[in-house]
Amino acid sequence: MQLYQLWIHLIIASTRASVSVFDMHERYRAGIDATPTTEKPMSVYYIGEHIITDPVKFEEYRVKAPPTVARYGGRYITKVGSHKFPESPHWRPERVVILEFPDMERLNAWYTSPEYQPLIALRKESTDEKDMIITVEGV
Repeated sequence: MQLYQLWIHLIIASTRASVSVFDMHERYRAGIDATPTTEKPMSVYYIGEHIITDPVKFEEYRVKAPPTVARYGGRYITKVGSHKFPESPHWRPERVVILEFPDMERLNAWYTSPEYQPLIALRKESTDEKDMIITVEGV
């Protein structure tokens, strides 16, 4: 590819991806694919639905879990106690929480981390057997 063709390619690609043509040229010079992707990494979500059976233990879980979530790039995106049942539910959790992570790799790293493992046990000790955890990918 001739130099002017390369620059035209970089200019067109940079306008599509909102990336500086100079940044793309630096990537090209470094041997990195200079064509940026327009795909944003897909967020993933952890949904926890709980019926609390031991409020004291669950409070300990509630206090200790957030710092572990943050360490892996996760964040809480729902307000506690804000869930509603617009249709007749088959069960009524007392607490619903949704966490957002940048990708499934980060969510799984958090969930399987040594610091979160004792908290899983604590959560299970303080909630009903119907306690449910769901992970889903965003669009």
